[in-house]
Amino acid sequence: MAEETEKWRFKRLIRRLSQYRGLGTSVITLCIKAGSQIALERQRLADEFGSAVNVKSRANRQSILTAITSAQQALKNYNHTPPNGLALYCGEVTDSQGKTKKIVEAFEPPFPLKNRQYFCGNRFDLEPLSQLLEDQTSYGYLVVDGSGLLIALVKGNQKQILAKFQVDLPKKHRKGGQSSARFGRLRDEAIGHFITKCAEQANISLLSQDQTVVSTLIVAGLGDKKTMLLNSARLDPRIKALVTYPPIEVAYGGEAGLDQAIQASGALLSDLKLHQEREVLQQLMDQINRDQSYCLGLVQTKAAIDMGAVDTLIVYSDLEALTSSWGLSVAKTEASHSAEGAELDEQPSMLLVDWLLDHYKTLGINRLYLVSDASSLGTQFKAMGGVGAILRWHVDSATLDADQMAAEAAEAAEDDFI
Repeated sequence: MAEETEKWRFKRLIRRLSQYRGLGTSVITLCIKAGSQIALERQRLADEFGSAVNVKSRANRQSILTAITSAQQALKNYNHTPPNGLALYCGEVTDSQGKTKKIVEAFEPPFPLKNRQYFCGNRFDLEPLSQLLEDQTSYGYLVVDGSGLLIALVKGNQKQILAKFQVDLPKKHRKGGQSSARFGRLRDEAIGHFITKCAEQANISLLSQDQTVVSTLIVAGLGDKKTMLLNSARLDPRIKALVTYPPIEVAYGGEAGLDQAIQASGALLSDLKLHQEREVLQQLMDQINRDQSYCLGLVQTKAAIDMGAVDTLIVYSDLEALTSSWGLSVAKTEASHSAEGAELDEQPSMLLVDWLLDHYKTLGINRLYLVSDASSLGTQFKAMGGVGAILRWHVDSATLDADQMAAEAAEAAEDDFI
């Protein structure tokens, strides 16, 4: 959930930056990759400043110099590059409503920047950020057969071998005689030791500080060893919980088997996010069909939260409702820096989904899910208002509506009194 929340916030930031347009060549994009030296970037900006002095157009020259100066001022706040790099967007812009302002956005992306980018023009270059939104989910692959074990981590288009080893298990004994049962018993014991070793290695490779290092685990292999491993009591239950799809049968072990498993699981993984969305929405629909512990819409959900009844909150990710729709007074201050100083823009309301991401825990809500309309259930949920919840206990819908109406009436009476 935390990673999905960060990705959603990041998408929202990219969308906001994409709406800005510069006044001529008045905006600067500077993406500093992880591990770069801030001192070197300061020197490069100084060189750009020296080059900009020679721009013939006075208006363009002044715009570029102002933007570079803002970027230089922003870099003074950093002694070293953050672990994921640094993205800097600054200059004089017009927003979607035609308002002009000077902004500086300096932030560490949720995923590492791999390339440096400097661009000065009439728009921000958002391609380096958009590339970071390509699938960053970590998938684990466990390939096991009679010849050994391989554990790998796949993220985007990169794969990393976490562990591998080979064994030489006894073959099936086809000869008869008195020794047949003993050979079979020795083989079973060897396989049992092998499965135990595989389980212990999986625990070591896929757990770090009591947390799983992948979000989904794909198990593949040849024969029955993969099923035996999943059924092993030595395999940590947290790792077993990561296996959301049946084991994949492959023709090889080792890295050849890994490549086969990645290819075979591609269709499954592409649908994983939608599967998770459908799952939580189906839980809500089940509650609705049974007329049990649920609420729908802004009014009922607000009343249920006030009662402390909400366990799981579900919100359509592109919900346009503002905090004012819940009667929340929010003072959101956004600093817009210029060469002369900082200007503060006060905004009395903000998107409700943004506010909930920051405050749902303090409201006593266990889980918050952001869902899209990419599935039929998602489209149906959007049509229902895009806000709903699974409750801790049953609350009658009429009670939720009445409680909210009473609260609004009391608030209105208080305003009239004042």
